Amino acid sequence: MKTYWFTIACNPEFELLSQDLQLTAQQHGIEIHVVSDIPKEQSATFKRENILRLKLESILNAPSGYDRIAYIDADTLLVDPKGFETLQGSLKEPWRTKRSLVPGRLDWRQRQRWRQRLWTLLKQERLEEFCPGGKDFKQEWNTGVITGDRIFMEALAQEWRRWWDLILDVCDGYFERDQLSYKFAYTLVARRCYGVETIPQRYNCIVKRMGFQPDACILHRAGLPKGLKGYRYRQKRHHWATAKQMIVNNCYQSWSQSLVEV
Repeated sequence: MKTYWFTIACNPEFELLSQDLQLTAQQHGIEIHVVSDIPKEQSATFKRENILRLKLESILNAPSGYDRIAYIDADTLLVDPKGFETLQGSLKEPWRTKRSLVPGRLDWRQRQRWRQRLWTLLKQERLEEFCPGGKDFKQEWNTGVITGDRIFMEALAQEWRRWWDLILDVCDGYFERDQLSYKFAYTLVARRCYGVETIPQRYNCIVKRMGFQPDACILHRAGLPKGLKGYRYRQKRHHWATAKQMIVNNCYQSWSQSLVEV
């Protein structure tokens, strides 16, 4: 069974982070394909939306000869991918999002109009559980690690692309983040067609929320301070660098266990 691993790195920060990811992947004989090309004619105006859309387009255009496809964010580190080849899906976040369900524009009336359009669309698509009062209201599935067999991944990407366009239509073409469309596509394909709710948390250990867990298979830097100043930023940056070195030295588990015990 052959897996196509890829990440997206379209700016200097993520290109640097992807080098660390590749370093840890090499420990396990895994090649991470880095998607970083931006069309020259669009380079001056290439939007974040286009960069993130590369994720689903890269799934649909993955090279032939691969049975499985694995997308992994550039700001991740591979600790131990054992068992990863049996996984399907992505992480159901163990917390409810506090983010707006539509782009957080300042115009209150505009947001209300978008919300009403979204509730109507969700009811038409039999996704009422994401409406206010529903069991999945404000629930999200993290897009930092997405994996599965090729047929599953292609079906998910096709549905994700459909919902991406639907959400853009709901929000008058305004894009904020890919998660706004992903959770609906994931529910229709992974949850309803394949019966897949989530992957184990250790395969997408989001450090901001979970810390450096000793049983982590994949560490995800998402949410660490992005500012360039301050003690908290320096401390987190130091811990991340230490984790990378410990993974390379095969000492991650003992180091992370000492953090848990403190």
